[in-house]
Amino acid sequence: MEGVQALAEEIAKLEDTYGYTGLVDGNRAWLAWRKGDSGAAERCANASLSNMSATGPSGPGFFQWTARFPLLAVCVERDELAAAARHAVAMLDETQQPLPPELESALREALDGGSRRAFARALELATAAGYV
Repeated sequence: MEGVQALAEEIAKLEDTYGYTGLVDGNRAWLAWRKGDSGAAERCANASLSNMSATGPSGPGFFQWTARFPLLAVCVERDELAAAARHAVAMLDETQQPLPPELESALREALDGGSRRAFARALELATAAGYV
């Protein structure tokens, strides 16, 4: 995590991120979540999605999971399962980078079951794989 933090600090010094501001913000959301700051994770993730939508469907918009996994975690923490489901659905959309099969399956099971426990299981797998 320290290496990612150092890289984030270097990126923050750049004058231009060449259209990848959304991806940078997604990584900041990941860092904030890992540090236990759900408020900052939510702010950075929402900024990420906003910036990604401004760049269109190609490019960094393909990597919405960088923002949506931290948002999914925040939603599950707050027991906002309908919002968590929206993030899971968005990550499983065919326009997004495919997730590892085990993680995709866990998200689909969470959507089918709709329980906090099922979403928490998906987040456990995502955390172990470094997605959140």
